[in-house]
Amino acid sequence: MLKFEKIREISLIKHWLDDISYKSLNQFLNTFLNQKNTIYPDFSMFMANIAKLNPLYAFTFSVFRFGQPADLAFFQSFIPEKVFHALLRTGLLVKSSNNYRMPNICIIPFEGFYFITSLPSSYPTCSRNTLLNTITSDTSLIANELKNKFNNTTNFLEINSDYGVLSNIACSLGSNDVSILPSSNIYKEFILFNLALNANKAKIIDKEKLRSGGVRFNLVAGINLCSNEIDYNSFEIINLAREETITDDLFLPLPTISNNDTLALLFVESLGSMHNIFLNEKINTLFKHSSGIEVSSIVLSKMPLPLHFRNYAHSIMTEGEKRFKSITTNQPFNSTYSEETIKTIGNAYVYKQIVQLKFCKNENNSYTLYPFYNPKYTDPLVGISNFFNQNQLEL
Repeated sequence: MLKFEKIREISLIKHWLDDISYKSLNQFLNTFLNQKNTIYPDFSMFMANIAKLNPLYAFTFSVFRFGQPADLAFFQSFIPEKVFHALLRTGLLVKSSNNYRMPNICIIPFEGFYFITSLPSSYPTCSRNTLLNTITSDTSLIANELKNKFNNTTNFLEINSDYGVLSNIACSLGSNDVSILPSSNIYKEFILFNLALNANKAKIIDKEKLRSGGVRFNLVAGINLCSNEIDYNSFEIINLAREETITDDLFLPLPTISNNDTLALLFVESLGSMHNIFLNEKINTLFKHSSGIEVSSIVLSKMPLPLHFRNYAHSIMTEGEKRFKSITTNQPFNSTYSEETIKTIGNAYVYKQIVQLKFCKNENNSYTLYPFYNPKYTDPLVGISNFFNQNQLEL
């Protein structure tokens, strides 16, 4: 259990991370492994090259990035005693047999901050019963949009938060009124610890309080608010003809917590075909009869499903993903899949988009500020997608 109330010890750990240039060291690690844009580097690749590293670097990465245990003697050699005890008191290190290790967690430098997150399930150091999310590079996409829309008087709410990334950015941009709605209670201690680790302040808020009204925000942002992670099992059931399960209830808090001109930025990952974005159409249907809401959508990328699998090879993968990855990579697969299903998978795409909602309570009718992106009529990304398909580039 993380002890986020140990402020003095957490501050000591932060100063130590700064002193050893932890952020720069991790950039060096990614360059060394030829994985410059990877948040969680490949475990096997690291282990295959660990002997080439300076012993201090090898120890630091092994313990704090990859979750491996180490003997007390190594900690005594490489870490100041007061920092070692601070790591123990805050729960970042635990004793395991005769060694010490991080308990299924790691320290990630991301967007200029430090974050304690779960280890990826693909790491052998991660307990098999750990089902926590990890941070993905997609978070940077909405983070950039947040920075563009932010001003220092913004009353900010982060929704569906795992580790408080957007809230720490909001604090650094000057907001002293930041609230966080965790995606699950299990992430509360991570969020509070990460706020303390970056010397930022925000308050945790629950959905019931939001629904009760009385709390209003000028800017709201979140990731995958509208849908759960892509359910790859739905391919098997209805051959990509599904609709995301999005109901009014998911959006109910937004009008009640919004001021006039409140802006909500929702990063959404959607399934689609060459000419349709299923989630996009669902959101359009949901809001087109609402009053006082401008809805716009920006598609950030369109990626063939096989390339998506390769791009996220080290992310947490569900059993459904694993089965479909075997199909898209021509590996042995479940014989129950029909030829039609396999053909459909080959034509599947993953869309990443930011849905922007602007609440204009003085307006009688809602309208679309920009037409919803419809690749059936205009799709500058089709050529890029086809290029990837034809050349099968290694990422």
